[in-house]
Amino acid sequence: MIIKKVKEFIAYIFTDKENIPLEHRMFLSTLIIGILFGFFGSIANLLLTSSILAILLPFISSLILIVIFYYVRVKGRIKPFLIPLIIYGIIVVSLVWIFNGGINGSNIMSAFVILVLGLVMAPPKNKTFVFIFFLAINIFILLIQLYRPDLIVGFTSEKTRWIDHLISLILCSFFIFLIIRFIHKNYTIERLKAERNETKLLKQNADKDLLLTILSHDLKSPFNSLLGLSEILTDDLHELKKEEIEKIATNINKTAQNTYNLLEDLLKWARTQQGTIPFHPESLSFVHICEEVLKTLKPNADAKNITINYSATDQLKFYADVDMLKTVLRNLVSNAIKFTNNGGEINIRAEENSESVTISVFDNGIGIAPHNLKKLFNISQTLTTKGTANESGTGLGLLLCQEFVAKHDGRLWVNSTFGKGSEFCFNIPNNLSSV
Repeated sequence: MIIKKVKEFIAYIFTDKENIPLEHRMFLSTLIIGILFGFFGSIANLLLTSSILAILLPFISSLILIVIFYYVRVKGRIKPFLIPLIIYGIIVVSLVWIFNGGINGSNIMSAFVILVLGLVMAPPKNKTFVFIFFLAINIFILLIQLYRPDLIVGFTSEKTRWIDHLISLILCSFFIFLIIRFIHKNYTIERLKAERNETKLLKQNADKDLLLTILSHDLKSPFNSLLGLSEILTDDLHELKKEEIEKIATNINKTAQNTYNLLEDLLKWARTQQGTIPFHPESLSFVHICEEVLKTLKPNADAKNITINYSATDQLKFYADVDMLKTVLRNLVSNAIKFTNNGGEINIRAEENSESVTISVFDNGIGIAPHNLKKLFNISQTLTTKGTANESGTGLGLLLCQEFVAKHDGRLWVNSTFGKGSEFCFNIPNNLSSV
């Protein structure tokens, strides 16, 4: 328990698991280094010098930095502190010089670390000011040492001076390592964020291209058919025979229904990209769901004299979102009907194990060519193969299935032999705690 609390505290201090802007992370990292500088410096001065100011200044500095760290960490505001803190750091280190050996002391290394931190943190327009201010303070201290050496507190012995140098060298080396590590870490975080944003942008562009393709072709073509058929009815209604009118009306109804289904899939898919489709898993009976889906697809199967069989025990239940599951099963069975020849057969099977339920839809249709298998779930290469009765499609249904299965922490895959048939499978967790 204690180790866990310590790890959580360290993660909080170093903002490891939070999406914090780069400048905030860098600022907080700088504060941490400053706090450590102060505490270690105070301890070193306690061991090596009798000067109260040399001991208290870094200690008080650390306490001030802790207060600032807490405020920035909670409030998320750094602008009021940025330049004042850099100036404060340079002044404090400069004062410690005076009370700890002056230019001959080891604080010159600490000063350069402070300068590096200041130049890293300062906005571009203020970097020149920070550097000039640092030089001015150093020149001022040098003048003090040259003209008022009595103000400088020296070491009690040469041995003490070399111990101080050694301790400062170790500390500064360690803190320079921390600076490099923090910079590298923050750079890595920003690079990964940029890569994720680039991937997201590429996907959005692919989504946009797909939408334009569907709207310009797959959604436009049915309307051309509807306009043409309705124009024939309007112009030649009195000259057409009853059988011809019935045929045209049937085609209009079929085209309208297919267009509506396409538009419904298109809207659902767009909503999945926006994350606005509700997800409410519940206990479902596979047999009941299967019966409902097949009832809506029976006319399409009967038109091609296709037999659909399903096998599962009445007791097979699992947790899933009912609307998403129906959409997935309806799309897979509809595709199987589309690519199965007249008089063919489709089988639906559900199998349960300790972790998930796997549902398979396999047919003895035309199958899928090997070079097309990799295109099935690639949004940038949507496959629009004609069915055995010249049925059209956009490939959007499979993308929608993949989105909905992934929502359940499941997987969708396909096995197919060209000319012999295909098997589409997906699995979803069969307990509520997994979804």
